[in-house]
Amino acid sequence: MEFAPWYDEAEALFHVHGRRGEDPLDPGSTAYPFVPVRHEPKVQELSDKLTQLRLHPFHLPLGILLDQKEDGFATPTSVCMRCSYFDGFPCLLNGKADAQVMCVDPMLRITRM
Repeated sequence: MEFAPWYDEAEALFHVHGRRGEDPLDPGSTAYPFVPVRHEPKVQELSDKLTQLRLHPFHLPLGILLDQKEDGFATPTSVCMRCSYFDGFPCLLNGKADAQVMCVDPMLRITRM
């Protein structure tokens, strides 16, 4: 796959958390740069039930500035604190590793110097 190196570079730039091999349709071959974001308890319960039914739930790859502990909670120094506003809302801490946070804002800081 000739675009694979570019995907790998983008996944590193955008701090993608995930696990290769969970999604049977994922064409990627190299590991994501960060471990998957741990499921919330209710989502984990649903994932376990779906697995028992021989389905294949997987962790959604997420671009997020999250340092998480073993228990899935954010570390004290993590930009993302895993608040309840992640989906569909702007992050007031800039914890979403999106194009604005990872590319545009740093470029604007450089051009203002």
